[in-house]
Amino acid sequence: MGWKDDARQRVKENKQGARFKLEEGENTFRLLPSKAGPDDPPYREIRMHHNVGPDTITMRCGKDADGKGKCWLCDIKIPQLSKSDSPGKRAMAGKMASKLTLLVQVSPVSADTGKFGAPKPWQMDMGGAKAASTIILSLLSSTRFSYEDPVKGKNLTIERSGTGLKTTYGTATADEKPTKVPGSILAAMKDFDELTREYSAKAQEAAYFGRPMDDVEDETPAPRAGKGRQAVNDDPDPDDPEADPDAEGLEPDPDDPDPNADPDDPDADPNADPDDPDVPAEGEEGYEEPEPETPPPTRRRAAAPPPPAPRQAAKPAPKPAAKKPAGRR
Repeated sequence: MGWKDDARQRVKENKQGARFKLEEGENTFRLLPSKAGPDDPPYREIRMHHNVGPDTITMRCGKDADGKGKCWLCDIKIPQLSKSDSPGKRAMAGKMASKLTLLVQVSPVSADTGKFGAPKPWQMDMGGAKAASTIILSLLSSTRFSYEDPVKGKNLTIERSGTGLKTTYGTATADEKPTKVPGSILAAMKDFDELTREYSAKAQEAAYFGRPMDDVEDETPAPRAGKGRQAVNDDPDPDDPEADPDAEGLEPDPDDPDPNADPDDPDADPNADPDDPDVPAEGEEGYEEPEPETPPPTRRRAAAPPPPAPRQAAKPAPKPAAKKPAGRR
C-alpha cells in the first residue's frame, strides 16, 4: 500500500475517462447521494439519441422521460427517415431513436487500497431484468437499506462479462460493513444539471450533418418532469465510451436494425439533402438506367478570310492625238 498503488488507481481512472463504465471483471463502486440533499432522488431518468451523424455521436433528447417536450431528431428528422422508401434511411431512423437512460453519480473504489476515486457520472440504457440499470435502480429503491447514504451506505461490487450485445452482469454484492465516504469526495460531487448540457436543436442538427459544433450555442432548455426525471443535452464526444449504443444496460432488440450493416451504404448517408426525393438505387425496384448525356457540338473556328489582292498601279491615260492641219481647198 503506497504511492504505486495510488498511481495504478489513477491510471485506471484516466483510462476509463470522465464517465464511469463497468469494465470486464469485478467493479467496486459507491452510489452517491444527490448533492441537493437526501430528499432529492440520487438519480435522473433522461432520454438519449445514439449513432447521430457520420461520427455516431450520442446526443441528449429534447423530450423528458415521459416523452413530453420538443426534439429536432424526434419531431423532424427521425419521422422523415422512417417514411423513406430507402431501407438504409429507415434503418438509420431506428438506430437514432431515443432511449430512456438512467443517470447516477458514483465513486469508483480501488479493489487494492479501498480508496474512493473522484465522483463520475454513470449512464445506463434502461433495459430488462438483467440490465445494469435495473440492478442499480432496484438497489436505490430498496426500503431496507440506503446504499447511497454517505455514512451508513455500503460499497457495491458487480461483475461484468462479455461486450456489446453479449454483455451480462452478475448480482450486485454489498460489503459486510458500512463505509463512510470522505468529505473530499462529497465536496467534489456535482449537481445533475452540471453533469450534462441542456438540449439544443442546433447541436443535434450539427451532429447529424457532421458539422463543427464549436460555434453552436445552447438554446432554451427543454422542460423537465420533476425530480428524478429531466431532459438534457450531453457533450457530443465521439471518444465517449458511453456513446456506444451497445454499452451496459442495452439488451438485444429483435426490432433493431442490424448493427453490422454496411457503413458504405449510400442510402445511409446522413449528409444527404433531406429535401431531395428518394431515388431508387441501382438494383432496387423502380430504378431506371440514366440516359447518356449528348456531348455538346464541337465548335469549329471560322476560316480566316483570304488576304486582299495587291493593288496595281493605275496606267496613265493615253495622250490625245494631234490634229492634222486642214488641207487647202
